[in-house]
This record gives sequence, C-alpha cells and structure tokens, in this order.
Amino acid sequence: MARLPRFDASYALLIGVSEYQDHEFPEVPAAIHNLAGLRSLLAPADGGGFPREKCRMVANPRTGEGMRVAIKRAAESATDVLLLYYVGHGWKVDGDLYLASQSSSPDSIETTGLAYKTVRRLVRSSPAAVRIIVLDCCFSGVATGLLSGAGDLCLSEPEVAIPLDEKLPDEHADGVCVIASSGPNQPSQDSDGADHTAFTGHFLATLKAATQAGEVRDLAAVFDGTKAAMTSAELRHTPLIASMGGARRLALVKSLTAPDAPLSVAVPETAVVRNPEAAHDDDTAVAAPPNDDGPAKLMSWHTPVGSADIFDSALALRLLQQAMAIGGDDERAG
Repeated sequence: MARLPRFDASYALLIGVSEYQDHEFPEVPAAIHNLAGLRSLLAPADGGGFPREKCRMVANPRTGEGMRVAIKRAAESATDVLLLYYVGHGWKVDGDLYLASQSSSPDSIETTGLAYKTVRRLVRSSPAAVRIIVLDCCFSGVATGLLSGAGDLCLSEPEVAIPLDEKLPDEHADGVCVIASSGPNQPSQDSDGADHTAFTGHFLATLKAATQAGEVRDLAAVFDGTKAAMTSAELRHTPLIASMGGARRLALVKSLTAPDAPLSVAVPETAVVRNPEAAHDDDTAVAAPPNDDGPAKLMSWHTPVGSADIFDSALALRLLQQAMAIGGDDERAG
C-alpha cells in the first residue's frame, strides 16, 4: 500500500538550470516552470507530502559546487524521505554523467558541473529511509545503472545493459529509487509544447490526474503513467526507473478528495506532567502544568486513550502539523 512522506521528517530539493553562460548549452526556459509546478504539488499551501519550508527550489546555481552544497544540506536534513530533482543539461564524459550548472559548457563540465557519482554519494550518506532521485536531462539513464543487483532491484528496461555496482545503502534504508527522463544514450526533449520539459510535463500531468481522481498513486504507478503518455506523444526518448526496497511504494502527493489515513501520534511523556488523582471515570488522563507559575497551556491534545495539555510550543506546532498537514508558506529559493 502506498504511503506519503512523513511530514515532519522529509525534504525535497528541486534544482533547475534554465540559463547558461556558454551558448553551446542552449537555454532551457521550461526548467523554472518545472520547479514551480513540482513545488505546488509536493508542498501546496494547504498541506502536502512535504512542508513548504522543506521543499526548496534552487534556480540557476552558478557552479557545480553550489549544487553540491545544496544537496549535502538537503541530504542531512531528511530522516524519512529525501527527494532530489534536477532539470537542465546533462553531459557524458567517458561514460560518466555530469549535471550542468549555469557556468558549465561541454568542455568544462568536469570542473564546472557536478558529477552524478558525487550526487549519488551525497544521497547515500543521508539518514533518510527512502531516497529518490529524479533527473530530467540528456543521458540521465546512466544514473539508473548505479544501483545494485542485491535484493529486489527492478529495472524498467531489462534489455538495457548497465553494470550494477551497489548494495542497498545501509540497514535503516527502506528503499532507493532513481527515475531518469531518457536512456543512457538518449537526449531529453526540452519542451512538452507548453510550459514544461517533455518528461516533467507528463510527470506533473500524471500526478495531477491522480490527485484530482481521488487516488494516491505510488511512484511505480506514476512512472508507468508518465511513460505511457510519453509513448503516446511519440517522443524520441523513453524514461527509465530503477529501484531497490520499498521506494516504489511511496506516494509523493496526496489525493484531493480521498480521506486522509488516521494518524498515530504518540505524545512524549516529557511533554506533560500527569495527575493520576485527576483521572475521570472513562480513564481519560488529564495533564497538569508543572507548577502554578509555569508556562501557559497552548493546546489540548486528544488521543484515543485520553487527552493531554501541551505547554511546549515546539511540540504543539509539530502535533498540529502532523494532524492537519499544514506547513509554512515562506519561499526559499536558491
């Protein structure tokens, strides 16, 4: 069964490069629309899979080092789901994939871009249980080969012969998923005829269709829908997906109409001081402040086994976010 990212422990980093200093890399104006479209679905103002303050857009990073720092910070910030998305130019050097920055050119990409192997290392270092990488760039299929044949690895195109050289990152990891807009030797189309690149345009349309239909689709279903739409559009490239563990069962966005699943939230014992003598006949535990001149009560939290008065502001905010999936609205664009 598909599950959503844990709201208080997940982070999405969306990187898009639309402008380049070297004319050998044409501009990709749709990249900025991609970032905005994804963020509106992943972290809507009324609450979504990711808090808005943890769904960061980085537009036109000047150097590969800038991208590396942003990815490192995002990787360190997630403990449940880490999502990394990149749109821009991809380039191959001796079979290795590089992601272009604003200052990159085909001749300098090894020093001005970011090697995918570095991206992989940063993502693997994250404490996140589920790690997802979505690449919308030429030759992005190279990245789907950098998972291991151990466990339940799934490759969407078995006939693509790519060496698999890794294991599931660590014991606490639930899964890893890499989605690429094109094969290892294919370019990626930079326009879907509207505002987005070809792959991301169909990816967004598939996500929107699911939410509007009242469905919660996991990554595998979203990928299948995206691939089918791209095939129908007779594009020159085919997306790929590679995964290990339970990553494919993750849903990125919630349904607009389906009821939310009940949340199981434990109130830490340190949040309240319980007064056994104040218990009611129905075994509802009533919390009391530590002393008469203590902090003011911020909220009462009701659970199936009782209720508690909350005095700690950080805990109150966290419980509200978990219960109502409400995140911050402030924009943090890089």
